[in-house]
Amino acid sequence: MKPYVRRNKSDQVDAAAIYEAMTRPGQRFVPVRSIDNQAELMRHRARELLAGQRTAALNALRGHLAEIGLIAPQGAQHAYGLKRMAADGFNENGEIVVPDCVRGALRSLVGQIDALDEAIGAIDRELAASVKADETAKRLMTIPGVGPVTASAIVATIQDAGAFASGREFAAFLGLTPRQNSTGGKTRLGRITKMGDRYLRKLLVVGALRDAAPSPRPQRRLASMGERDARAQDGQIQVQSDRGGARQQSRAHRLRADDEGRPIRRPTDCSLNERTIR
Repeated sequence: MKPYVRRNKSDQVDAAAIYEAMTRPGQRFVPVRSIDNQAELMRHRARELLAGQRTAALNALRGHLAEIGLIAPQGAQHAYGLKRMAADGFNENGEIVVPDCVRGALRSLVGQIDALDEAIGAIDRELAASVKADETAKRLMTIPGVGPVTASAIVATIQDAGAFASGREFAAFLGLTPRQNSTGGKTRLGRITKMGDRYLRKLLVVGALRDAAPSPRPQRRLASMGERDARAQDGQIQVQSDRGGARQQSRAHRLRADDEGRPIRRPTDCSLNERTIR
C-alpha cells in the first residue's frame, strides 16, 4: 500500500490508497484463510518449533558429554547414541563411561529430549491421518521425495493451486527461481531469490536431496582424482615425448635436406683417405 499513499498518513489517505490499489488490473490479492486452515498451519509451526528445540537439546548434550571425553560424529543417530549412554551410563560393550553425578545432572535434559520426541511423533501421526483423508495430498505423495509432512504443508499453504499458471510460477512463489538482473537485452541470472514460504521451501529441498542418488564416497572420489591426475601426467609426458621426437625428426630432415642440396668437397692438400687416417 505504501506506493499508493500520498505524502502524509491518515485514515482518509489510507482509504484512498486502498481504493486505488484495488483498481489496478495486475494487483494480486491474498485470500482469507479459514479457521481450519489456520489450525493446520499452526500444527506445522508447532512441529517446527519443537524440532528446533530438540536439535538445541541434542547439541547441548553433545557439549556436556564432550567435557568428559565422549565425542560422537555428526548425525542424529550418533547424538541419540550419546543420549542413551547419558541415560544408562555405559556403552554398548558394557563399560561404564558416564559417572553417576553426570547422569544426575543430565537427567532433566535427557527427559526433555524424550518429551520432545513424543510430542513430534504425536504431531506426525496427526498429519498422517489428515493426509489420508485428503485426495490432493494423496496425489502429492506420489511425487518422489514428498511425504505426509510436505504434502500436508503444501495443501495447507496453497489453498487454490489454480492461482499459478505453471509450475515455474509456483517455484517463483517459493523463491526457488534465480534472481534476474537483466538490462540492454543481456540476461543475467544469479542465485535463487529465497522469497516466499521458507518452511515449505525447506521441506521440498530436503525431500529432493533425500530422493536424489547418493554421492560417491570421499575415498573413491579421491582415488578417481588420483587416477585422473596420473592419466593426465602420463598424457603430458607422452605429448612432450612426441613433441621432442617430432622436433628431432624435423631437425634431421632439415639437415639431410641441406646436405642433399650441397655438393661434396674434398680437401685440396691430401686425398680423402689420408685425411680420414689422420
